[in-house]
Amino acid sequence: MNKKIFAIFAVFALVLSISAVSAFGLDSLFGGGAKSAENITLGGINFTIPEGFEEIPEMALNGSSNLTEDGQKFTIWSKEFINGTNVIDIAVTSYEGVEIAEDVGDELPGEKKTVKGINGTIYDDGNLKGFQYVKDGKVVLVSCPTDDLLEQVIIN
Repeated sequence: MNKKIFAIFAVFALVLSISAVSAFGLDSLFGGGAKSAENITLGGINFTIPEGFEEIPEMALNGSSNLTEDGQKFTIWSKEFINGTNVIDIAVTSYEGVEIAEDVGDELPGEKKTVKGINGTIYDDGNLKGFQYVKDGKVVLVSCPTDDLLEQVIIN
């Protein structure tokens, strides 16, 4: 199981890396007018995108399937949103034939944290915070620059 947990979070490390690059390079290409807050669903999990954030359609993955290094099939849904230099990245991943219990969150890398009653872990590199948790058998990663944005995006 530890090998699978490692593979699961290797995928999320990649998503978090892409978020960091986007946070510092895309604001001049995308963005613009204010947009109202909206609710979205990714991989069956609900989120709220705060007012003023716009989706970057080129960064979306809508049920893209792939294999981990050890051959485990996974499907990922992700979207990225930008408002000036603030970026929100959301990724939801399911693993074929693997039941991921919500208490697996205790094994995730990072510091334990609870956001809106959801237990998970947080990674903070000084620029972005990545909150990881398990919901409905899927692994969820929300990355953004502040705790306030995490609270706004996550729906329990």
